[in-house]
Amino acid sequence: MEIWGRITIAFIDYGAIAFKNGKCIQNDYFGDMLEMVGWEDEEEHILKGWCFSYVGDKNFTVGFFKEHMVVCCDGKTETIYFNDRYMGWKKYEALYVSDNYDGLIEFVVTPRQDRCYTFKMTYNGDKYKVIFGYGIDLPYYRKTGRYNYYRSPGFLIRNRLPDIIKNIPYEISIRIELLRRRHDRKEQEKGRGQETP
Repeated sequence: MEIWGRITIAFIDYGAIAFKNGKCIQNDYFGDMLEMVGWEDEEEHILKGWCFSYVGDKNFTVGFFKEHMVVCCDGKTETIYFNDRYMGWKKYEALYVSDNYDGLIEFVVTPRQDRCYTFKMTYNGDKYKVIFGYGIDLPYYRKTGRYNYYRSPGFLIRNRLPDIIKNIPYEISIRIELLRRRHDRKEQEKGRGQETP
């Protein structure tokens, strides 16, 4: 029971919020694949039950989980991981060709902040946007309009400010000690200067 509790907490620290033509299509922490993209991968279970959110259709589906995406194009899957190898990157672009779609399928992923990303794609006349990664919280978004709970003022005040306040006396004591040492050093230099005639 204890292990499951730790897994659940780490698991829910991540999330995704999907938009289609500017409207939020995400209904819960884990989006319903059938509702979001019109199909489910019943046999393989590559996407269903493993992703927070889905966009696209049966011919081209992208699933989002934690810090990676699973792209299904014409039955073939590819997993794209965004991790430490992308330090300092500005954007990730990809092009796909589907046998069942006229034209190229292009999407762009850009980093938002630490372990959080924005996915954008225009496909089949629809514009998709997905915010996914660490701290993305659907109920918090619905309540406040902010995507990332861990970057919210409330979280920072409740969780970071106490640490800052707790460290203030320590910082002050360090500064006082530095001033005391500087004063002692000046006194010693004055004493040495008076001893030598």
